[in-house]
Amino acid sequence: MGKNITQSLVVILLFGLIWNSQSQDLHDDSNAASVINEADATTGWTSGSAILSSESGDPQLGNFFLRLVSSAAGGRTMDYFFNADIGQDYTIRIWAREGAQVSADPRPAFAVWNGLSGFFTTRIIGTNWTEYVFNVTATSTTPRIRVYTGNSNSGGVAGNTVEVDNISIVPVGGDTTPPSVVISSTESSPTNTSPVPVTITFDESVTGFDIGDLTLGNGNAGNFSG
Repeated sequence: MGKNITQSLVVILLFGLIWNSQSQDLHDDSNAASVINEADATTGWTSGSAILSSESGDPQLGNFFLRLVSSAAGGRTMDYFFNADIGQDYTIRIWAREGAQVSADPRPAFAVWNGLSGFFTTRIIGTNWTEYVFNVTATSTTPRIRVYTGNSNSGGVAGNTVEVDNISIVPVGGDTTPPSVVISSTESSPTNTSPVPVTITFDESVTGFDIGDLTLGNGNAGNFSG
């Protein structure tokens, strides 16, 4: 895979590529709890009649987090589905905390996950951000993660709140070895040629690499393609 970059005058290219297990993260929708694709949005998560929103006050990571608030109509869940390989082990990490509560003891929790063996209902306890880690095996190609604002006794009560952030879904044994990279140009250095063509070639396919990952000295990047 090659990328063409052009700049003026002498090329000084400082290139950094961060490559770790997050490159395999299956929680990849653009939303407030995404590690690799954070956005002020709730994309990928559904909540029925509960109230789901992206918030910016005191996130665990980045700038935003997801907030789920129960409704008088009985809404108290948020769901996320992801594509999986049956038999594959996954590590799912979710940071969560209790928000404002109306019921005396609503008991927010991770519960009723489908298509994943090895999962057990887990209470969300406390108002401080806490990491919850689940080591599970896919029994479906579209497993479901579910978060509850409270148990059935709190159903129909509006205002019970749970907040989540920094969610990752990573296959166990996924590729965490960084690719090799070669930076080349048809021009010698230094050169007065403008623009100067530069090609960056990886030894395997990569994602998430864009013009913002480049630092140039004495020039500017442009005509980025590949």
